[in-house]
Amino acid sequence: MSDDLKATVNLFSNAKDASWADHFDHAMAVLHASWPDRWHGLPQVLEACIAFLDLQNHAQMTHSQQLLAAAREIADQLEQLSSSKAAYTEPSYHNRLHTADVLVSMSLMVSIETQLQGAMSPDWCSAALLAAVAHDFG
Repeated sequence: MSDDLKATVNLFSNAKDASWADHFDHAMAVLHASWPDRWHGLPQVLEACIAFLDLQNHAQMTHSQQLLAAAREIADQLEQLSSSKAAYTEPSYHNRLHTADVLVSMSLMVSIETQLQGAMSPDWCSAALLAAVAHDFG
């Protein structure tokens, strides 16, 4: 991740009693307000989702680490693609903002499912984030 993309972004509501809808609305407002001129970057969005799911403390298994490493690599590549090609025209819909929207939505769905199940599967959560960030890649 490049140095200019390491700043953290607070996507999810800090309120302890925040509902899932509150988290979603807050994240969407932050993302859409930043697009495109003050864009936070997919790597920061991914890291915010990892933190929201507390995967940095639970994803110590090799599979989870590998899945998150792949997700981070794709997020980095998507940012580099958009910034390194002068002639690159980002799609109007399947762009980095769309990918960020999907990452946030997936994170909230994973969090809800984890709460309903009463247990966390770091591998499953990590795979879901990888699927979200990579769903339009390539």
